[in-house]
Amino acid sequence: MLLAALIINEMRHPNLVLPLSIFRIKGLAATDASMVLSLAGLNSAFFFISLYMQEVLHFSALRAGAAYVPIAAIVMAGSIGGSGLVPRLGWPLR
Repeated sequence: MLLAALIINEMRHPNLVLPLSIFRIKGLAATDASMVLSLAGLNSAFFFISLYMQEVLHFSALRAGAAYVPIAAIVMAGSIGGSGLVPRLGWPLR
């Protein structure tokens, strides 16, 4: 319903939040769909792993949350390092 409301809203207003014409770019719709599916799987995994840690391993909620800190640190370091590499190597990588 929210997607339908967004599309109806975009068709009525002159200043678009999400121009629907960008979906005419070759491969963008497939890329977006694959990202939605992969992020849905990743978020589901975090949810069920948190439940596993709390229900099976008997971690407290705080300890289960703290178990994700190394993952967040690795993602943060990769983001910082990757953003520094793009200006040097160029994008897309050749």
